[in-house]
Amino acid sequence: APACKTRPPRLVMRVEHVGRLVLNTPLLPEMPPPARVTETSIRVTSVGSALGEGVDVAAPAAFQCLLRTKTAPEAQALLQALQAALDAHAKAAA
Repeated sequence: APACKTRPPRLVMRVEHVGRLVLNTPLLPEMPPPARVTETSIRVTSVGSALGEGVDVAAPAAFQCLLRTKTAPEAQALLQALQAALDAHAKAAA
């Protein structure tokens, strides 16, 4: 039987109180690591790789998004959570 391929973690963001989806992207090992830009913001760069692997869906273009938080500790916690998710996926894939 073929080995089970682990799915990458996803970064999902919704509008507060409304729940509308505004961001839904996988966190891939090929991506540059999330980076702290200012005290309260983090840059995430998505790569336009084969996100629709096995499906007839064109891969989206690469993009950057800036995630802003209200406080520096929230930004630090978000950055740590993103890095932990990437590290756990890399460990599971190895």
